Amino acid sequence: MPGEKIDEFLGTCEQILRKAARRNWNDEQMEKALSKYKLSEDQTKAISHTWKSESRKIHKDIVSKTVWNSELEDLLWRIDIKSNSREAPDINEPTAIIRLNLKKQESTSDVLHFEMDRKGLDKVITELDKIQEIIDKVGS
Repeated sequence: MPGEKIDEFLGTCEQILRKAARRNWNDEQMEKALSKYKLSEDQTKAISHTWKSESRKIHKDIVSKTVWNSELEDLLWRIDIKSNSREAPDINEPTAIIRLNLKKQESTSDVLHFEMDRKGLDKVITELDKIQEIIDKVGS
């Protein structure tokens, strides 16, 4: 195979694998996509085999290159009951205490602590539901 053909094939492989990783294709989706390219049977088998055995690594690598900010590593929470304060002797209001462990690209970590009352938590849940709806629409 001439050098030009090898370069062309490698470029095609990279293009296919990047697209598959970004869209998190399964094996069936990969097979369907490969049928649209002018590849030999051996080339198709090679790409398909690579995807079947290495898709998780490829996907993880592509995703890591597209994350430009912190990534959620862990979320811890608890509920405390505020029983009283100087201003109000008998509150008895639940408060969610949230801890987010964030991992940065440079392998450093940040910890973010915050509290939310019932109203704040309801607002966050409403917004997360909206995000989930959009993700479901885009993912379909």
